[in-house]
Amino acid sequence: MDNSDPLVMILTGFIVDFTSWLDSCGDDEVALDSAVKIMEHVAAVLRDAPPAQRPRFLDALDELAHSEQDPNRRDAFLAFPHAIGLADSKAGSPGSGRTRRTVAVARLSPPYPP
Repeated sequence: MDNSDPLVMILTGFIVDFTSWLDSCGDDEVALDSAVKIMEHVAAVLRDAPPAQRPRFLDALDELAHSEQDPNRRDAFLAFPHAIGLADSKAGSPGSGRTRRTVAVARLSPPYPP
């Protein structure tokens, strides 16, 4: 299975979409503690993936970013590896500002239509 496998691309897009949505939720939608725990867990699972799989995930993010027409979603794909610690955060990425919801995960982007 490579990045051209539709499931790899669908799940990679879902992870970014879900964490972006979670980051944009207000306290009346999702409790702050719950949102932070979920986002930290997602980041930890991806950082703990076998080293041989990390380039595959990063390639999928890059491919999704380059094929995405929505600029906000494209920025979310580009920012995601920096936000979760899979890429050098010194490189400067779109959406790398901190929000009240994020402790270990940087702000990704506002929600967008599916």
